[in-house]
Amino acid sequence: MPASPPSRPSSGAPGHAATPASVRRKILARTRPRVESASRLIAFLLLIGVVYLAPVPYARAAASGAPAPEPAPANAHAAAAGDSNGSGVSLQRGASAHTPGQAEFVRAPDATLYFSPHLLAPGVLSADRSSTPAAGEEVGTQLNALLDALAPRLAAVGSDLRHVLRLTVALADEADHARAAAVLAARFADHPPAVTWLGSPLSEPGARIAVEAIAASTQRVAITTPTPDGGALLPPGERIFISGQAERGADPASSVALTMASLLRSAAELGGSPAGVAQIRVFLRPYAARSDALAQITPLFPAGKCPPVIITEWTIPLPVEIELVLARNPGAPALEAPLVFPVLAGKPRSPRFSHAAIVGAGVPLIFLGALDAGAAVEPADEWPALFARLGPVLGRAGSSFRLLVKATYLLKDESPRASLNETRAVYYDPVRPPAASAVGVRSVGIPGRAASLDLIAVPREAVPTTP
Repeated sequence: MPASPPSRPSSGAPGHAATPASVRRKILARTRPRVESASRLIAFLLLIGVVYLAPVPYARAAASGAPAPEPAPANAHAAAAGDSNGSGVSLQRGASAHTPGQAEFVRAPDATLYFSPHLLAPGVLSADRSSTPAAGEEVGTQLNALLDALAPRLAAVGSDLRHVLRLTVALADEADHARAAAVLAARFADHPPAVTWLGSPLSEPGARIAVEAIAASTQRVAITTPTPDGGALLPPGERIFISGQAERGADPASSVALTMASLLRSAAELGGSPAGVAQIRVFLRPYAARSDALAQITPLFPAGKCPPVIITEWTIPLPVEIELVLARNPGAPALEAPLVFPVLAGKPRSPRFSHAAIVGAGVPLIFLGALDAGAAVEPADEWPALFARLGPVLGRAGSSFRLLVKATYLLKDESPRASLNETRAVYYDPVRPPAASAVGVRSVGIPGRAASLDLIAVPREAVPTTP
């Protein structure tokens, strides 16, 4: 007679193979973090694929000699209708849901760019050398006056406030940030620029705020052209972005002289020249040496043709770091690709930054608004949180980490540089990181933040996908 099948004991019977409920709960508690980590890894890899991979119509157009198409942003809903001043300079903007009057990004075709001088209030020097507004006025009043002073300068070069691509705002006191941001929200409600904030002393007594702008212009220039107000027009075509260089001399003045000599040698190596420089950005310590720095820079250019020199205080224990933006000479050797990161003589390649970047003719530029990690983030965690925010913004702008051209990292004293380096190592392709400057500042211009960055990128369609 066949044996009867064994009866099924209850799962709670001691010594039975069935797993008690308490054990199952322990197993789930141990495995859940691993499952969640794996899910996050898969999501990250999917994001990398979306951000990095793209078609290459610009490469095909360049090879055939046909004009390259102007690409649309990855998320069309994030961009306002193309702004145009009636003369063909059409911009695409990604509006920010959190900062009215400030764009996530502004995307411009390869057009003439106007670089303004540093405008300070009080002491805003217009073309007739008059000054406005009066000292001691509230920061909102000063900022409105600065924007009023900027408008005619833009008009004189075929531009207007609607075609400002980037506005850099320097505050003497970060506590003024909210009032200044309210002015931007009102003045740029339907045409926001990318905005960079920082804190720095200002050269005019009584000044609480300063601005400088980059704007798209309808003027057609073949070479970099100084403007009567102390600005410069950068022509369409190949543009060179040289990372900050720092040479130590006996004092700030000699350090500036040595650094400018090094930069101009680099410019020549890259196919540029002093005549092509459209902006000189100086990070200086101490800020009181500002006049000494200008005395070293101005004579390097013909009388009345010095490009705008933007001087900001920095807190790193070196006298100076200086970076350049310039046009590449028309007769320079052909570029190997629409975006290249050359290795400069005597300067070893770094996996975290390139010493220079060159953008080819016909390639649009994307100006990204300054990013920060948000409120209530510990300084050591700000850079990882900030880069995590950056990826989706690049995706909405139609770009990627591998297509960053120029980065400026602003670090308040308590923002650890090691955290920045570790974060860049995770996100950047080590053979093509962007040109960059890491700048110690007294403030990033936003209360409660210790780190910020602003960026220039190119669209995916402009540059062939590389392995």
